[in-house]
Amino acid sequence: MGDPPQQGSQRPDGAGQAKEIQVGNLTFKASKQVFDGFNALPDALTYTRLPIKAFTRPEGGTHYYETVLMTSRNISWLQAAVLAQSEGGYLASVTSARENAFIYKQVNSAKFFWELPDGLTNASPLIGPFLGGIKQGQSEDVNSGWSWVSGERWSFDNWAANWIQTEDKQDKTDSSRQTSSSQNGRQGPGRQGGKGGRGPSRDGQDQRQSPSESTSYVAMSFAGLNKPSSQWGALVSGRGSSIRAPIAYSRAFIIEYDKKPK
Repeated sequence: MGDPPQQGSQRPDGAGQAKEIQVGNLTFKASKQVFDGFNALPDALTYTRLPIKAFTRPEGGTHYYETVLMTSRNISWLQAAVLAQSEGGYLASVTSARENAFIYKQVNSAKFFWELPDGLTNASPLIGPFLGGIKQGQSEDVNSGWSWVSGERWSFDNWAANWIQTEDKQDKTDSSRQTSSSQNGRQGPGRQGGKGGRGPSRDGQDQRQSPSESTSYVAMSFAGLNKPSSQWGALVSGRGSSIRAPIAYSRAFIIEYDKKPK
């Protein structure tokens, strides 16, 4: 089902200027250029669009999911959200364990994940494809305030244990501490000893550069420690946050459509 994989490489749409960007009902302020659609991406930013897959959700209704793999370098969560919206969809909103398992099956491969360089953390965090969870602001209470860009109710979560750290004085040898989600009593994003991800990825993406957004937010992706996982990890939009987590760049994202794209 769906179109065959497409390889993209297009020209940018003008020079980048600070502007407000609307994603669903949320507004972000971008200090660097965020491209309006796939056709506006520069030649150096290449991608592959994989065949669209259909899934009938437990609550009813069939939705459609498309995985996009960036083949040249990573992009920010905001850029991925804008690209998804330009196609008439949105970054995937996961509302059940069955839906989470179905989506993860499409990206259960090392090529969709990238590993932070050795020495930045006590483990080996793997950042996978972006999902549509978003929390504006970067307060230390990372377990509350989450929403889906689609506007769907936040009724399910699947956070990875020990993923991030929010206290500078936390004992970095203690990897057993966890927090609870305020939404439904499940485990929250958790804590991880060591520094957050601020180095280059395996494919050359340097996370120490300034991100393309001036609006602070916490985003999410599939994430794992030492190996790919169907669990989720929180990601911050830039430096200066009290939340020690990787910056929100990834090599892949998942677009969800309410109706089958033409």
